[in-house]
Amino acid sequence: MHGAQRLLVRGPLPPSGELTTHSRVAEVWDKGSAAVFEVEVTSECFVATWSLFAPGCGGFDGDRGPSTPARAEGPTTRRLSVDTHHRQAALYRLLGDRHAMHIDPAAARAAGMPRPFLHGLCSLAATTLALARRLGTHPAELLELEARFTAPVFPGDSLDVSVLADPGADSEARFEATTEGRRALSGGRARFRSAPPTDGHPIQEENPDA
Repeated sequence: MHGAQRLLVRGPLPPSGELTTHSRVAEVWDKGSAAVFEVEVTSECFVATWSLFAPGCGGFDGDRGPSTPARAEGPTTRRLSVDTHHRQAALYRLLGDRHAMHIDPAAARAAGMPRPFLHGLCSLAATTLALARRLGTHPAELLELEARFTAPVFPGDSLDVSVLADPGADSEARFEATTEGRRALSGGRARFRSAPPTDGHPIQEENPDA
């Protein structure tokens, strides 16, 4: 299961051409009843790290690895409402993640879910777009992103995003997201370039009163 995601942007994606990526299993942590695999994908433009949680694969006397980060503390400075579409999981499969549990009810039930659910990266991407809008920047200005996936989000759910902006860092925010009383995204952090976009494509504010 996809447990967490981190992204470090090294430079902008070129408008055309080829991009070579290299992947490796950077770490394997023994959590006792499960193992966590840290899969790192690197390129000239980014470093992306997937934390994959494998139940039943622990107990091999390995290093437990870092503890789960504590929840961010501090006052909520902004609240965002992020709506998902009932077909969003099907559309997200066009990006290449075609795992059946996101589209097939039987596969979802076999995975312990009552029905197909959104990809974790889909929920995180939707939240990041809303954060960029609220911070007055463009999604392409993203420099760093991370979050843990702590509960499923089902197509059609609305995410209630609590934003804890760091003092003096208008382009950086910590965040948590809940849906139907479940904390779906935890330990979230997004950092964008401070300069506002100058390409003539301003971000339109959604749910300005949220």
